[in-house]
Amino acid sequence: MSQGPYSSYRGRRGHGRSVLIGVVAALVILLAAVLAGYYLGLFNIPGLPANDAGATPLPSDEAVPSQEPALIIETPAPSPSPSPAAADLSAYQVRDIPLGLVEVAGAGPRAGQGGIFDMTGGLTTPGQLPQGDRQASREVCAQLPYAVAWLAPDWEELLARDGGGDDLTEWCLALADSGYDEILFSEAVPADDGAALARLYTALKAALAEAKWQGRLGLVLDQALLGEGYDSALAPAIAQSFDRLYFRETLTPGNKDLLTGNGFEANGYTLVTAVSAPADLPYAWAVLPQ
Repeated sequence: MSQGPYSSYRGRRGHGRSVLIGVVAALVILLAAVLAGYYLGLFNIPGLPANDAGATPLPSDEAVPSQEPALIIETPAPSPSPSPAAADLSAYQVRDIPLGLVEVAGAGPRAGQGGIFDMTGGLTTPGQLPQGDRQASREVCAQLPYAVAWLAPDWEELLARDGGGDDLTEWCLALADSGYDEILFSEAVPADDGAALARLYTALKAALAEAKWQGRLGLVLDQALLGEGYDSALAPAIAQSFDRLYFRETLTPGNKDLLTGNGFEANGYTLVTAVSAPADLPYAWAVLPQ
């Protein structure tokens, strides 16, 4: 039997050691509680910067903004696409108006008379004349004292078709750039109140004025358009858009007053009488294409 039965026994521990272990455990728990309270913002630890619910502390000299700044991204407005440059017909030299006009396809003009060319066919294939054709046209027109381009389209179809007015404007600009002194329209008697026709005349006149064309616009006028039943803008549009008006019937005094009252300058050159054959008259006349 061993002489020291308790010398190797380790089952019991001293009271001092147990107390020490308890104290250490309590300190650990206390430290954990303090750190948790700090990070949760319950209280501050002296010597450490204050913590606001875990947010990154700001420097002491930097003020706290009242709200988060909004991020504003300004997108520059796109620059408008440049509009195509308008045709410049300012180099055209306006020529004097002769008293007589005859169709070139017939016997042809005599000395001092102007010629009328039927150019209606160009409206069936909208677009401007090729440059070579324009130069040739200028040379032909230059051989006459005055050259007129005659246009007699299907007005009802042209007004009803989308883009019909644009086609007419483009064709007139091409003719104006081809040496013609005047562009002459046949009668247009709309089935409606004529408001669309008034807009067409006004827009065409504006397009030619923008191109600085010095030539003239002419119209064979059916005087019924000046009577009742038509839009009130039609008579002013006719008076202000056309430089010469052609009549198959004698212009009545009332219609003449209506035209001049809306700005038309009526005289022996701007009021043209349609005749069936060349004549020797002291006022403007024209043999119009059939």
